[in-house]
Amino acid sequence: MRTTFGEVRCIYLGSIGTLVETSELQRLAFNSAFKEYGLPWKWDLKEYQEMLLKAGGQDRLKRYAASCNTNLDEEAIKAIHGLKTQFFEELLQSKTLFPREGVEELMTTCLKNKIKLCWITSTSQQNINAIRDSLKEKLDFNIFDIITSENDCIKSKPDPEIYLNSMEKTQIPKHLSVAIEDSESGFHSAETAGLKCLVVPGEYKKSQNYSSSACVLPSLKNFHIDQSSLGFYSASAIT
Repeated sequence: MRTTFGEVRCIYLGSIGTLVETSELQRLAFNSAFKEYGLPWKWDLKEYQEMLLKAGGQDRLKRYAASCNTNLDEEAIKAIHGLKTQFFEELLQSKTLFPREGVEELMTTCLKNKIKLCWITSTSQQNINAIRDSLKEKLDFNIFDIITSENDCIKSKPDPEIYLNSMEKTQIPKHLSVAIEDSESGFHSAETAGLKCLVVPGEYKKSQNYSSSACVLPSLKNFHIDQSSLGFYSASAIT
C-alpha cells in the first residue's frame, strides 16, 4: 500500500513516543512515585495501556484518584507528578535509549530539504530535558524548529490547542504539513487541527483506534520522501 501526501514543507512529530519508546519506564516511574508518596496504588500493564487513551500525566492522576474515591488536591497531584518525573529521569539515566526506527533518517531528510520539523509534545520541560540528554549522542535536537511543552497549551491532547498554536508559529499552510503521532489522542488532536496525520503506534498503543488515519505504519522507516517533488509517501502500511 502506498499513500502519497503531496508536497510537504512542515512535519509535526507529536509526543515523546514518536521519537523514543518510554511507556514502560513511565509506568514504573508512576508506581515508584505512588510508593514514595504512601499511596497503595500500583498500575499494571493492562491498566496503564487503557490510561494512555488520554494524554497528560497530571490529568491521568486526577482521573484515577476520582475513580478510586481518593481525595487529592492540586498540590498533592503536582507533588506526586513531581516524584514521578524524578524517578523517570533516574530511569532514563540508568538505561541506554535509542530513537525509534526511522527517526534519525527523517530528521536528516528534513534538514537536507529545508523542511520545518517540530516536536509537538505537552509533557513537562523536565521530561523534555531528560529525553534530550538521553539521546544527545544520537539525535541533533537543534534540527527542530519548534519544541513545545506543557507551557504551550492549557488543554491536553486530544484537544487541538497545541497544534493550532504551533501552526500559528510555523505559518505553513495545512495542506503543506503532515503530523506524525503514536497514540489515538495525539492523532485526534492533529486531525481536529485540520492536519493530515499518519500514525506510528507506540508499543503500548497498538490496539488503539486509528481507523480514520491517513496511514498507519509500523515505524518511520516506512515513511519515504520523493526527492523530485518533496512529496512524502508511505509504504508497508499496517492493514
